[in-house]
Amino acid sequence: MFTLAYQFTPILILFVSFAVLLGFLIAHRKLTEIRWKRSPFTKDFLRGPGFSEFKRIELINIDVTQWLFVLLFLPIFLYSILFVHIHHPDRFFQDNLIFYLPFALFYGFGLYRMNFHINQRRNARLGFEGEMAVGQELNQLLANGYNVFHDYPAGKFNIDHVLVGPAGVFAVETKARSKPTTGDGKADAKVFYDGKQLKFPCWIESEPIQQAKRQAA
Repeated sequence: MFTLAYQFTPILILFVSFAVLLGFLIAHRKLTEIRWKRSPFTKDFLRGPGFSEFKRIELINIDVTQWLFVLLFLPIFLYSILFVHIHHPDRFFQDNLIFYLPFALFYGFGLYRMNFHINQRRNARLGFEGEMAVGQELNQLLANGYNVFHDYPAGKFNIDHVLVGPAGVFAVETKARSKPTTGDGKADAKVFYDGKQLKFPCWIESEPIQQAKRQAA
């Protein structure tokens, strides 16, 4: 019995260490969402440009970190099993190569999830930078008597920017898109609006126009 426990000690150490670390990350994420103490501030702060996108990036970073630990742990865990097998040969591992299939499948799934979250983070980062750029331009209207609000909560959605000034109330929707690389820098950066659609160099969009109209209403 002691010999068997000794053989599987490397696997148990890795498994327990990873379980504790993953449990800590999950618990920390949940606990940060719970307010154990009352805030001394009784009113919500005004939001800066891209506030919601910034919070989204923070959550995506947690997901990326968790899957990174999984991808780092799996090869080490598999190596530990092989290490035990090399020093203590067992017909089970020799005759059941399908035993390793779940590891390969789960590792592939982990790579898929990592790629998914990294793409999400890249898109969120682009959206955040777009809202920051537009917000900085709109803030210049403060000198002209406008009040400028960013990431304004409106029920189940947020309005990227709201302007209140002498000429009326304006809702500004921000959409950032990566530029194509056709070789002509000026042409790649041009967008045409025909009253119904946004015509980019390589594609056409109409949903942002409809979204802006819904929010303005």
